[in-house]
Amino acid sequence: MSDVKTSSRNKVPIGQKSAFGAGHFIINILPGTLGVFLQFFLITAWCVDPLWAGFLG
Repeated sequence: MSDVKTSSRNKVPIGQKSAFGAGHFIINILPGTLGVFLQFFLITAWCVDPLWAGFLG
């Protein structure tokens, strides 16, 4: 692999990297948590059988 020197003005600051990572983490976690809440709501509020709730969720 070649050693390429990158100038300091072309580097992304660590704060911007962590902000992007935090936002990306939330975007990936959101569908999972919505699925869990949907399962809980279907089973408790509408008394749906857990097997059918699994198929719907």
